[in-house]
Amino acid sequence: MVIRYALSLCALIVLMAPSARAEQIIAASYAEPVDRYGHYALGRPHEYARLVATTDAGRAVVLGLPIDEVFEVLAPRLVQVTDQTPTELLVIVSSLDSGSRLALVGLGGNRLEIVAQSVPIGMPNRWLNPVGVADLSGNGEAEIAAVTTPHIGGVLRVYRRSGERWSDTDYVRRLLSASGVGTSEDEVPFSSWGELPDLALLSIKHYQEDGKDFWHWVVFKRVDGRPLVLDSASYLPSNIRTDFENMHPKWFIEVNMHSTSMHPIAGGSAD
Repeated sequence: MVIRYALSLCALIVLMAPSARAEQIIAASYAEPVDRYGHYALGRPHEYARLVATTDAGRAVVLGLPIDEVFEVLAPRLVQVTDQTPTELLVIVSSLDSGSRLALVGLGGNRLEIVAQSVPIGMPNRWLNPVGVADLSGNGEAEIAAVTTPHIGGVLRVYRRSGERWSDTDYVRRLLSASGVGTSEDEVPFSSWGELPDLALLSIKHYQEDGKDFWHWVVFKRVDGRPLVLDSASYLPSNIRTDFENMHPKWFIEVNMHSTSMHPIAGGSAD
């Protein structure tokens, strides 16, 4: 499946330089493994109750989670959203009620605190995997690319610092191109299911807000000539859909798994 190939894009982590004017986080690790969640998407013991960071001033600072939450990832990641912002920690917090969400953790005086977070997946034992942090939009502010439910039909999503999901098309072309996957140069208006190529990204649930277009990504694929749609929405009874009458695509991007020649990226692939 095309979205699984996005997992190979882990090299998009942002390089950071600490500011000399403010105390910076320079290292971090998880502590106190627990079994209160019990999902173990990454195997034991990778569910933890505490996050411990070290600053360039030599201080150790800690963030502990409530009893109904855990950190569910191998290790925290140091990231810097812009050149002017301090280093922060990208973590995954999983809840007994609502599953996993992305969170950015920063310094708050003498302790660590969550400074931004995404909306959780919506149900327990549903995970998401961050695959990179980079300025995908070219506006000087890094976005976070993550694959939601990678083990059960994962879908690539991109988040901004505010935690909102960002709907655009250039970022997904850059990510796929960096992995050797080609895409059509333009979005093609949808006309019928029969006229779709064998593999495509589709926009459904299209709407506008303050003049900006938003939509939900799904993957269209033919398997042995049989069409289906892969949709990561957590409310669905199955992530494999054939209820075509209930989906109303606006346009699609053709995907070619074997070549990047369909859409060369000016200046090279994202790094």
